[in-house]
Amino acid sequence: PGYRLILIDLLTRLQYGRSSIRDISASIEKDVTLSYRVLKLTKSVMYHRQFNVHNVQRAIEIIGIKYLIK
Repeated sequence: PGYRLILIDLLTRLQYGRSSIRDISASIEKDVTLSYRVLKLTKSVMYHRQFNVHNVQRAIEIIGIKYLIK
């Protein structure tokens, strides 16, 4: 149930379109598994060697909100 509430909150923020990266990352950071998945996206070949990623907010800045929605 908690995971569903987090996803609903995150989807609402993404659909709103005016949410800041900080707000979106705060929603993601509420769940460890979701945070891990977002950080894992930056470990792809395209981003891995170019950036050091230490938190969810930085990961979203790198991959972009449009890619996050996909």
